[in-house]
Amino acid sequence: MELRPDLEFSALDYHDFSPNAPVGVEFHQLDLIEADLPFANESFDSITLMHVMEHLPRFGKVPFEFYRILKPGGRLYVEGPSPRSLLFPSSPRITTLNFWDDPTHIAPLSYGRINRVFGLEGMRVLVRGHNRSWPLILAMPWTFLKRDWHHFLAGFIHLFGWNIYVVFQKKAE
Repeated sequence: MELRPDLEFSALDYHDFSPNAPVGVEFHQLDLIEADLPFANESFDSITLMHVMEHLPRFGKVPFEFYRILKPGGRLYVEGPSPRSLLFPSSPRITTLNFWDDPTHIAPLSYGRINRVFGLEGMRVLVRGHNRSWPLILAMPWTFLKRDWHHFLAGFIHLFGWNIYVVFQKKAE
């Protein structure tokens, strides 16, 4: 929001996080799986779904509602923990290192799973890959020396591609 004050932001969650929403963010508390989203058709240029899918037992209306509110040519970014997250040791006291450290996780994401959910007719994959934050990775020696284990482990999981992402684009009419 600081980088792009010209954009409008909205947020959705099952829990009421409105007290934590930044000023200017339109917050909606709702059941994402079952609810119709409170937005007009084709009203969003971009939608991000980060670290949500792995918590949902089913996807219900999510893909269709996101498709409905996305403008033609608009993009959907989906990110979450990959099967590689199962290979990491458990670290529940410092950060979610192993996928199962978070008891609310249902299943890790694969490209196939994301494509099956959001690869609707009229959506095409632009790019996909493992999410890597190079600033976190490059800061690992410094965070190790400072014994900042939270940021060190964050760099570690980025180095090995703990998260995957897929960017979809809705076909322009």
